[in-house]
Amino acid sequence: MNELTERLLAEGYTKENHPDYVRWYDSMREFEYMPGYISKTVWEAPCGVQRKGEFTYGYMSYAGIDWRVENNNYNFHCPYYKKECKFFHPLLRDMKIGAKCSWHMTNKPYNYDNSAEKIEDERQTLTQKNLEKKFGHPSMIHCMCCHINEDTCEPYFKFDPWDCIRFTQNGCDNKICHCTGKERDLTLGNIYYDVKTTSEYRQGFVIEPVIRIEKGMKLFDDRKTITDLEMYLKTYPDAPIRKEEGKRKHSVPLFFAEYHGQKYELEILNVRIEKRESRDLFQDLADVREGIEVTHASDIIKANKQAKKERRVKAAEERYKRNWKLWVKTGDELYRIRLLKAGITEGELKEAREPAKIEPQKYEQMSMF
Repeated sequence: MNELTERLLAEGYTKENHPDYVRWYDSMREFEYMPGYISKTVWEAPCGVQRKGEFTYGYMSYAGIDWRVENNNYNFHCPYYKKECKFFHPLLRDMKIGAKCSWHMTNKPYNYDNSAEKIEDERQTLTQKNLEKKFGHPSMIHCMCCHINEDTCEPYFKFDPWDCIRFTQNGCDNKICHCTGKERDLTLGNIYYDVKTTSEYRQGFVIEPVIRIEKGMKLFDDRKTITDLEMYLKTYPDAPIRKEEGKRKHSVPLFFAEYHGQKYELEILNVRIEKRESRDLFQDLADVREGIEVTHASDIIKANKQAKKERRVKAAEERYKRNWKLWVKTGDELYRIRLLKAGITEGELKEAREPAKIEPQKYEQMSMF
């Protein structure tokens, strides 16, 4: 129960009779401030800076305390973005993320000159000046690698190919890289690789190696620009093996290899960047001659799609037969609507319900012996 609820209950209020600035939250069985009331309040930090109240969309529970407006201790963020401060709350000082100041509601009149809003406006103005000085306009550039220094409000570049890869669906679309100043190849492609698994077939005293190679595996679901793929593969060369190990983390072969001593090896081969998957037929034949089971990921995907399509067609046919049979038998409106959606005309439906075509219901004499 929060402090607001304890105070109102002590004053004799109930969930049916309470002040207009609060509401009863039945799920938690406590009072909470109305959003409109919070926006009219003034909050003060331990350093004396004020700020306007705002609806918080929840609160944080840490060190056994609920840091919320109803407890008069909400941890609004520091407008100075300080990493160390003597006014940090002792219980919040060691937190890795989140605000570390405990703000309190005050009856003092709001003073813009001593407010977080003024500090934030000044930071915004300084940031825009620094952006205009560096780029010629007071706004961020179209680049995921550009960031704002929280201490100096100056823009800086921190290059990470992963940011470029996820900038848009197809990666970064800038023709010139803002970090390197070099021209970028915007041709779309993907990182392909082959997965080789080695296990053993055991039957009595017979032990034979089982080698499989699945070729044409894609690292990304969507195609990305060639430049981003090259830089990503150069920065994260182990990305394919990490992806495959993650997919097989809870697989049966890996379980038996880890806990029952069975052989299971995973290897990544032939990592390459291509516009579309290429196949080496001669290499496939050579692998097959050596007793290796060779499959292609694209063939498996295509076969799965075809099998799914066939299952849907078969299911649609079965639904049609079932609805037609029930329509002829019962004449229910539900089955008429379903058959009309399937393309059957009203005339065909009426014809099917003619008395001569409806088979009389057959009864069987039941016997006790």
